[in-house]
Amino acid sequence: MRMTATDAFEERISPRQDLSFWRTESVFSAHSLPFGREQMEELGLLRDGAFTGLGLLLSDQCPFTIRAAVFRYSDLMEFQDRREFSGPLFEQIEKCHAFLRLCNPLSATFEGLYRKDCQPYPDSAIREALLNSVIHRDYAYQAAAQVSVCADRMEFLNAGGLLPGIAKDDILLGLAICRNPGLLDIFSRLRLAGGCGTGLQKIRNDYRESDAKPQILTAPNSFKLILPHLLPGKEPEDGETLPGKERTPQKEAGILGYLREHSSITRKVAEALLGVSSATAVRVLRKMAERKVLLRLGDGRNTRYILPDDKR
Repeated sequence: MRMTATDAFEERISPRQDLSFWRTESVFSAHSLPFGREQMEELGLLRDGAFTGLGLLLSDQCPFTIRAAVFRYSDLMEFQDRREFSGPLFEQIEKCHAFLRLCNPLSATFEGLYRKDCQPYPDSAIREALLNSVIHRDYAYQAAAQVSVCADRMEFLNAGGLLPGIAKDDILLGLAICRNPGLLDIFSRLRLAGGCGTGLQKIRNDYRESDAKPQILTAPNSFKLILPHLLPGKEPEDGETLPGKERTPQKEAGILGYLREHSSITRKVAEALLGVSSATAVRVLRKMAERKVLLRLGDGRNTRYILPDDKR
């Protein structure tokens, strides 16, 4: 059902009242913030003893989802992988962001003796685009938020056009009007988001030294943000795979993503990380070592792999 323009989804009474908040409560607890009935009323999840639309969004029963898909070509016709993330909005963001980081592998070029790390997309831009899509989405529509990754760009599409009286130029100039202020307030308390309107400015700043710039496309009932690929590349040939750098297989992207936050990786860890057999994990790691993408250390059960410039 589509609500009228005067309705605010956050303030409406939730169509479901049998809600639980176990996962949201754990997020608040991790930030040393209380989350009881008093806080629910203060934050707008409860009103006059009934759960609100905002409460529904943060509940374990949240009916809205985020769909992410990786496409082989830039025409978005043939996908290689797709996921759908459900649960409270916090959990959806966390899981979707982890998936998108696998689509954004770290690679390196060398200037003389010095290594220069680079990624297809600024990681902070991905984070801000994802948060923007969730916070400013119009939850009066059931359509899932969509993230599409292809050879030359990453797209974030969500239901809800610009608010009445607001033009795209207003947004580009930094005009800050939020569709879901209660959601933004909660995200700000949890340090997930800054003030309203800051996300797009941060994204534009991430691309300040690039000739390619983010794009915003709007329609009456939808909003799309496009992040351009920063590294030169081409459409993949048959047999090649995305995401990330065009010629980097997805399994290798997962390993490189893991090594961005850990000093080394073993066969056993790679097997669990990628969800593959022991033989496949060994084959992927060995091929990366042969191409000097990774450096192999130790033998037998003590074998581990590190990035070439990491001597630990």
